[in-house]
Amino acid sequence: MERKLGTSLNPPVLFYFLLVSLPGTETLEVKVSDSAVKVVKEQDVFIPCTISGYGSTELDLQLLSVYWILRSSPVYIYERGSHIRMRPGSELLNTHLIRGNAGLYIPQVQITDEGEYTCAVTYNNGEAKGRCPIEVSVKPSARLVPSDVIIEEGTEREVTCHANNYYPEIIKFQWIKHLSVTQHVVLRQGVSTNEPLENEDGTFSTTSQLMLKPSMEDDGKKYSCIISHRSLGNSLVLDFVLSVKEWYSKIIGAVFGILAAVILVAGISCGYFIFMKKEPPRLSPITGSELLLHEKKATLSFQISGFRPRPVHITLYLKRKWRKRAEIYSWNSEVQTGSSAPRDTDGRDTTEMEQLLRNGETIVPPAQRQLQVEMVNVIRTNKRGISKCQCTIHITPDMHKDDGAELTVQVTHITLISPISESCRLKLMKEPPKHSPFSGAERLVHMRKSTLSCQFPQSFPEPTDITLYLQRKGEEQIEILCWKSGEKSLPFTVVSEIPEVPVATEPKREGPVSNGNGTNLPPAQRPLQVEMNCKITTSKSQRLSICQCTIHITPDIEEDDGAELTVRVTHSALRLLISESCPLKVNEETMLLVMDEDYRVRVGPAPRDPTDNFHERAITLGRLDGLENIALSPTGKLFAIREGKLYSGPVSSCTNQILFSLDRRIGRSGWDMFKFLSFDPRGLLCAVTHSGTVYRGPPPKDECNRWIGVQGAFGGECNCSDVDSVFFDPQGTLYAITSDGQIKMWVKPAETDSDWLDLGTALKERDGRNSPHVISFCPEGNLWWVSKAEGKLYKGPQPTQQNPGYWGVAMFLGQDYNRYKLFGFVDATFIQRIQNFEFLPELGKTNVEKSIIVNAKVYDNSEGSSTLMDTFSFKETIKEVSRFIHDHNIVFVEEAETTVMEAIPVIDLGRDSKISLDNNVTHRWDFTSTNERKITLSLEEHIVIESGKTIRMDASVQKAKISVPYKVQLLTVQGHTITIEGSWEGTTFYNLSATPGEIQGKKQT
Repeated sequence: MERKLGTSLNPPVLFYFLLVSLPGTETLEVKVSDSAVKVVKEQDVFIPCTISGYGSTELDLQLLSVYWILRSSPVYIYERGSHIRMRPGSELLNTHLIRGNAGLYIPQVQITDEGEYTCAVTYNNGEAKGRCPIEVSVKPSARLVPSDVIIEEGTEREVTCHANNYYPEIIKFQWIKHLSVTQHVVLRQGVSTNEPLENEDGTFSTTSQLMLKPSMEDDGKKYSCIISHRSLGNSLVLDFVLSVKEWYSKIIGAVFGILAAVILVAGISCGYFIFMKKEPPRLSPITGSELLLHEKKATLSFQISGFRPRPVHITLYLKRKWRKRAEIYSWNSEVQTGSSAPRDTDGRDTTEMEQLLRNGETIVPPAQRQLQVEMVNVIRTNKRGISKCQCTIHITPDMHKDDGAELTVQVTHITLISPISESCRLKLMKEPPKHSPFSGAERLVHMRKSTLSCQFPQSFPEPTDITLYLQRKGEEQIEILCWKSGEKSLPFTVVSEIPEVPVATEPKREGPVSNGNGTNLPPAQRPLQVEMNCKITTSKSQRLSICQCTIHITPDIEEDDGAELTVRVTHSALRLLISESCPLKVNEETMLLVMDEDYRVRVGPAPRDPTDNFHERAITLGRLDGLENIALSPTGKLFAIREGKLYSGPVSSCTNQILFSLDRRIGRSGWDMFKFLSFDPRGLLCAVTHSGTVYRGPPPKDECNRWIGVQGAFGGECNCSDVDSVFFDPQGTLYAITSDGQIKMWVKPAETDSDWLDLGTALKERDGRNSPHVISFCPEGNLWWVSKAEGKLYKGPQPTQQNPGYWGVAMFLGQDYNRYKLFGFVDATFIQRIQNFEFLPELGKTNVEKSIIVNAKVYDNSEGSSTLMDTFSFKETIKEVSRFIHDHNIVFVEEAETTVMEAIPVIDLGRDSKISLDNNVTHRWDFTSTNERKITLSLEEHIVIESGKTIRMDASVQKAKISVPYKVQLLTVQGHTITIEGSWEGTTFYNLSATPGEIQGKKQT
């Protein structure tokens, strides 16, 4: 069974096109009430359910099925003309159904009719469903006791406000004292409210008391008890007027005796009702059993509430498949009750923790104790003696024995004629769900719709909610899309447009975007164009649903490059949160890179139609010459063989006829054995020898690494004697073009050429077109074809053996493309100029090396008779070398300005040798090549050489390597601003000093 759900921002035009071009493909939808349907007990109710999207004016009832379900129990079933009523009196009318009205009529609603109803519709192989909660209420009956309140001055009396036979349980009392016609005060002192007690019919009753001790000033004052409840439109107000009587001494004795008797009786009665009256327990359903893992400890819980006296007995039963129900656990609180039970001395609420041992230590026979169980009970008793017991069950189930078993909790109490119980079904999985990482995030292009996907296994039947988050650089994570179970039925699509910038002088206040799913975001936080579609496939045999999330985004390189996208899936049964994140690396538009007959390398956006003249608008990067074999990596780096050696360099280096200098050599002699070089989509180098041996692996980083047979693994043999070129498709499949114009595909590595499958039949019927001059795949998967004779350029979907058609759908894009010797696509970002540059010296690092001697001079006064005075001086020029390091796929075009004026990083001796910027001197730094800076070292120092001595003066300087992070803003050829970070690495010299040293000379006689 498959269902789809989706939320979207800015739906693509393609979606509208499909809806228009495919009539009769409307999606079946169900519309229910957006809010809960409220009804009073014993009234009739109609639950709406409207069917749409069935593509005709009337429904064919023989193709229609309608299921009304309350929680998990069917209420009404309509199955292709047959009516089955589970709830007496409920009704669906054929006259309504034929017009798409599947609303359910229920007469004389009872409390048991409350809950969430599901309207599930199946029509002509389409499925849809909607959920609508029904809230049943019962109005309370209210009264005051006593009705006439007369109190003697100086005495106390209680007034009781009764609320009887109401539903649901939550109710609010408020006591007020009227000071005048328009003023009143809320009373809080002397007010107490009892816990509601459940009646046999499911309704509740409770009371609230007001204790009054008035003075004569209160005589004639008006008091009110106000009752608020869901069933009431307006609150119930019960008024009474207080009458205060004066106190007379002559009747003190009589009154005292009467009052004493009354108080005694009232106290005994009140004490009985408040502290001694037995109250039966209420048992909640068992939670946490929806999804359990094989042989993993799991936690289930339930609650027993509202009972008095405190002793209670709890028994656990387990009924496995094909077995009788067996008692697996038993616990009695009475053994912990009495004088030994802990209780606060002031009688306030007490909490008792009963930590039970494993069921292996109970009185249960061993044969019935196969399920590992332990239970923790927390009992709370308030000052009126009402107890509540929170029970936690820890079980370690076995999938083979306990899957599908029924666990029952049974509670026995003195107030119960028979025990009460709750049961749940255990659902087990062998191992926890695993989710797949994001796919499709490897290449994102600026303002181009891209598709990402990830997979989340979830529990049966569907996730609780699926939320999409975005965190941009330097910003907090925000929620951008969300689907919540129960708020929208499957399938559904919601569209939210990107808001326009308001032109009014006052800020435009827009309501939060709701997407129909509760997502509340200011418009300024929703600039990323996103569409999310989720497909849920349910496996009944495994009780598992696979949620495939497909996310379509249109990223902006300036805003979204470096951001993190997160999908978060929650489900109540899992009791945990599952999420998957991926960083967004946004590139400029994929560029077409070519090399013409004059070896000039040019680049530009690929042509979109025949009028788009690529030849005129493409910019020149530089010039190549003298290269025997050229390959272009997916990141835009060039690899070439020259004189048997392998060289590598960025295309931005193409400023001379010879592209690569020796410092870019990455392979020594022997590379002339290869006939072809090519790169697969993952960036692996594929090299094919003249004899047909194929090697494949990461390209070498330097010439010290052996590539053949080490990094470049053997990939098979093929007959390439008639092959002119090889290339890869976006899936990594290797293709070849033969000398007679056929296209062949290499399916898998083999030792013969039998695995070369001929796809030439798909392209031989060319309607007079010539053999291919060059063929290339763009990253999006389209095949680009250049004919030999006229150089016509075509673009079309990749042909396969199953779907060999190409020319029927290929698009003509222009001609004269056979002038290009190299034809490929790169994702590199092409830079026009540097906009802003900043060194970050406080984050720099220093690696101090040995000091070096830059000058030395000997002063000989060994034979002198007097002291010699001299001056040690020198002036030397030394070279500092540095370069900018970055790990970004950027390319500076030939005419780009690649230099920037900036201060010089130096080691500041006054800051404990920390790195700082010398702002007194600036330097023009070249961002794309090695920087050399000449500095002059000079020193002048007076020296004194005594007679009979020889002195050597050594001038030394400290050498260090420093690394300084930087941040630079670059303007791309397309006019976008991007920010990249890296490190400037260089050598520096500091702390110049001269040190004298005595040399042994001739002694005077």
